[in-house]
Amino acid sequence: MIALLLDAESRVVSANKAARDFFAVDAARLPASLVEVTLEASLFELVSGERSEAEVHLVHHRRTVHAHRIPGPRPGETILFLADVTELRRLATVRQEFVANLVHELKTPITSLRLTAESLLGDPSREDRRRFAERVIREADLISKIIDNLRQLGDIEMGTLRIDASRFDLGELVTDSLGRLGIDRPINAAIPDGLTIETDRAKLVQAVDNLLDNAAKFSPAGSAIDVAAVVEGDELLLSVRDRGPGISPEHWSRVFERFYKVDRARPREAGGFGLGLAITKHLVQILGGRIWTEAARDGGQVFHIALPRSYPESRGMADARPFIQPPAQVGRPGLRAVPGSGAAKLEVSELSFYYGRYQALHNVSFEIPERRITAIIGPSGCGKSTLLRVFNRMYDLVPGSRATGAVMLDMENVVTTRRLLELRQKVGMVFQRPSPFPMSIRDNVAFAPRLLGWKSDRIKTAVEESLERAALLDEVKDRMQEPATSLSGGQQQRLAIARCIAVRPQVILMDEPCSALDPVATLKIEDLMSSLTRDFTIVIVTHNMQQAARVSDFTAFMLMNTEHRYGELIEFAPTADLFNRPQDQRTEAYITGRFG
Repeated sequence: MIALLLDAESRVVSANKAARDFFAVDAARLPASLVEVTLEASLFELVSGERSEAEVHLVHHRRTVHAHRIPGPRPGETILFLADVTELRRLATVRQEFVANLVHELKTPITSLRLTAESLLGDPSREDRRRFAERVIREADLISKIIDNLRQLGDIEMGTLRIDASRFDLGELVTDSLGRLGIDRPINAAIPDGLTIETDRAKLVQAVDNLLDNAAKFSPAGSAIDVAAVVEGDELLLSVRDRGPGISPEHWSRVFERFYKVDRARPREAGGFGLGLAITKHLVQILGGRIWTEAARDGGQVFHIALPRSYPESRGMADARPFIQPPAQVGRPGLRAVPGSGAAKLEVSELSFYYGRYQALHNVSFEIPERRITAIIGPSGCGKSTLLRVFNRMYDLVPGSRATGAVMLDMENVVTTRRLLELRQKVGMVFQRPSPFPMSIRDNVAFAPRLLGWKSDRIKTAVEESLERAALLDEVKDRMQEPATSLSGGQQQRLAIARCIAVRPQVILMDEPCSALDPVATLKIEDLMSSLTRDFTIVIVTHNMQQAARVSDFTAFMLMNTEHRYGELIEFAPTADLFNRPQDQRTEAYITGRFG
């Protein structure tokens, strides 16, 4: 049980061992504000609200806790108890999703069977009776297959399957699988002659069959499937790669779940109902191995299996986890701040970024001048928004993501700092679409100062000053208690800017802040940005090159490397120079509209 003792000002004065371990509390730094200690705004809201008990989602720690607060031993003190219920909620969700998915998968064939039976009652012709009978057999086989797969999953998860380990040639196993499946497309096999492995042959056959069948279903007609195997230490790595559309990174960790489908609009006839990869994962795990997926560098998706070359006598049911190893680094000179740009506020040095094993950014280096507007432009998918999110560590919310290199702010590396609360005070964010909180206009702007424990007089001053700086105070001063959602789209975006600057950040990040606004509202935001540079450094991502030319002092052009599929910084220069005298032919091609 996690326990925190809070004083009358909601500062943490003491924490038990469970709390110190969970929140990485340094007892020497206590007392400290609840938000600073836990990095969780939801706990502050509970403590400052009327409820004494609630279930709370901890965004930063990605856990769900049951929170309960009671009076402390001294007047004004509070004891906050937290019980981690993440696993219980996950299991409840799994059960609900399982029932819903099973009903969904069975509903279509059962409905088809009923319609076919009704058609047979109408005394159809001989030819139609045969067609209806074939449909009944087809749908009955589908239901039988779903039931068989579910039964097999149950057996695997119960640990009742027996392992019959033997040593055999891996190349022969793959050849047999290809012949049995009858895949009518080219196969590029790269398996060394005589490569053997000791494991349960039947179970590995089923796992390989599932991956090959999956690759065939999702590859264009006539395209090749790659099958490769290598030995790395005591492990054998087997990979199957298709040349289909690929899978977006946010789905990689979920494709091995029961009934999970990346494209739910895909017809049943096109293949699968979301159990094959779940079975494959469990089979690999009971063989002592691991399975994961990633994007192939030149298109398509690749699935990897890592197995011990000799079957371990004692094995565990470890969860599948990705084999993390960054791609080889390719040296490239960094692009530095241009002469005359003044002091650098952010210094980006050899920055690379990964979603699991997929590399999104490679070796980005440049310096963002202080109290200037820097625009980042480039085609979709080149990593502009990803780069922006590195600057205030928003990528921490994406499982498996990580950055290497350095982003220096006030002599501290953003990539490695643990002081995220202070970082996000210094580096604010304004998103693509207006995002007012479901509360009053005043409370929207006061939200962050309240979390930081500011006094009421200071909060009042910050609200008025921020709204005035955002050119919004005159429009809302008589309606401060009205819901923020009652404002127009342009007003909501200026409110978001006011909310951002209320805590006086040093840097403001803007991710396409005008893309959802009309031209009049856009010009107001652009004018506001120019006025804010007296006190703030602004970095804006935009697809609108005219906007970049109008508002920015410096521009960075990014592009995806077509060979390695990661984003690179191609050119960084004063905006006038980059648009009028680009140094790289790719920059010139983009700004003149020849691509992108």
